[in-house]
Amino acid sequence: MKKLWVFLAIVTSMFLLLLSAHIAYINRYVPSEEFPEDIYLSRVEVKKALVISAHDDDICAMSGTISKLNKAGWEIKQLCFDSKDRARNAAHLKAASYIMDEALFIDLGEVSYRKLHDSIQYSWMPIPKESFPLVYQKDLVKKYLVGQIVDFKPSIIFSLDNVLGGYGHPDHTFISDLIVEICKEDKRSVKKIYQSVFPDSYEAALFPDLDNRAGKYPSPYFTAKQMYKIDGMPEPHVQINIYDNSWKKKMFLSTYLENERKNIRKFLPAYEYYPHWFYFWLFDKEYFRVIEF
Repeated sequence: MKKLWVFLAIVTSMFLLLLSAHIAYINRYVPSEEFPEDIYLSRVEVKKALVISAHDDDICAMSGTISKLNKAGWEIKQLCFDSKDRARNAAHLKAASYIMDEALFIDLGEVSYRKLHDSIQYSWMPIPKESFPLVYQKDLVKKYLVGQIVDFKPSIIFSLDNVLGGYGHPDHTFISDLIVEICKEDKRSVKKIYQSVFPDSYEAALFPDLDNRAGKYPSPYFTAKQMYKIDGMPEPHVQINIYDNSWKKKMFLSTYLENERKNIRKFLPAYEYYPHWFYFWLFDKEYFRVIEF
């Protein structure tokens, strides 16, 4: 019996040691910067937000804020350009039901919004912005988005940033750039765009680590920085504490299919390994660049 207790003590000590080491590992990603707390969203009279993304997993870093607004009575709708894979779409619709009212996959019929998707070796690699008209069905996409904005009349649009596109993916940059263009041409109902971004310290810890894990694949992040002559994502203007909605964020993320969860792991390291109350105690904020019209 004594040997058993010694064995259990050793196993427990090893487990606690490994756990402490792993917590120290993920703690290095915790942003060190502080930004002004957003107060605008709590004062908006027309509580309607449109979330526009190229892919269904693009909203992972803003999902806590979306959930928080939905809980506060906002009407939230997502438009997503994505595959017509039924299983994947069903998983996203189930996930979206945790944090918003409606999610729609944009159907342009038989026409793909990206004309040259299959001609590029790595579809996630950045391309020069002057090549966007050759690669994307801009007029078709723009017409659809304008129609949706006019019909839904959101006061806020959520998207990724239009400078780097999150990590350099051209689909992200194209869609986010088009949203800004539409809102500049005609303000319509939209007062502000909230673009999901990361603080510099998070970028500095995350992206070199991703490159080391990517191995043989080229880096979209560092290629985009060089191609667009930028330092990285735009600086956040505001932060939003999402801890009170951490369990909904965790449920939302966990409902995706494995392929999407694999992508989400890249940007929310080890989020699946810990309970929501601990992980989002460490990562309790979401960050946004705000464009006003």
